[in-house]
Amino acid sequence: TPEIAVLRDKQVKNLLATLRQLCTRSNSISKEPGNALTRFFFLSNLVPKHGETDDPLIPSNGGMDSCLHRELLKAGMDPSESESTCKQLSDAATEAAKAIWEARTQNRRRVESYIPEVVEKEMLNRQVQIIWRDTTLVINREHYLKIKKLYDEQGHDSQLFLVRLFCLLQRYESIGGAGYQAAIPSSAFRTLQENFSVAH
Repeated sequence: TPEIAVLRDKQVKNLLATLRQLCTRSNSISKEPGNALTRFFFLSNLVPKHGETDDPLIPSNGGMDSCLHRELLKAGMDPSESESTCKQLSDAATEAAKAIWEARTQNRRRVESYIPEVVEKEMLNRQVQIIWRDTTLVINREHYLKIKKLYDEQGHDSQLFLVRLFCLLQRYESIGGAGYQAAIPSSAFRTLQENFSVAH
């Protein structure tokens, strides 16, 4: 739902602030390694999830992430300090995932109830704004039309399109914001579709 998507974004920003704070406290490095948090999310989510508080973006496995540990070591952090930083970030991520799970369990609204609240606004610069309450997300008009076409081709409920698009864009914003460069080539998308039945 949009509420959960916005809460997740807030939790991700808090985790980034936590990582930055932990890194700036270090005497050996001045800032966190670039995209370290995004890789932490991605790599941690390669591990199968089985808990009720699991989140699709924020890891909640509670373990120390060896990739983040290596990145912090490469950046010059002391090994014991790196382990402590990884543990503190992992604990904070587990708490963030738990907060999202608690909000999901308390939110009794059906996704359909958000339909009148999420609106689109065409802009003059070939951009479309997708707006829910005080959160505005922007998508290129061509990308909007492509996503809409693919969504419709799959037979999804067209009334829910803007709600789902808002949640998708909010998640992209959470992991990297505008211009995020972790895109994969079309051959990788074909592989996902052919081997794993990924449709969007």
